[in-house]
Amino acid sequence: YSRFKMHTEDTIAEGREEIKQLSKFLKKYGWTWNIPKIHALLAHLFDDIEAKGVTSTYNTKLNEQAHGPLKKA
Repeated sequence: YSRFKMHTEDTIAEGREEIKQLSKFLKKYGWTWNIPKIHALLAHLFDDIEAKGVTSTYNTKLNEQAHGPLKKA
């Protein structure tokens, strides 16, 4: 869903439902959204699409640079 070039209310609702199903599946095996990048992507993906538009121009390059100091800590 994140790579769609266009979204409708239906595709956003379907995407949100897929995230819920994935969450249930992962919780069943003890996995959580406590990894910041995964949490930011999946928990807020469709809110961001509604607020800012499709992700075709989305880029994490600047955020990736911020990981260096965290790795060294």
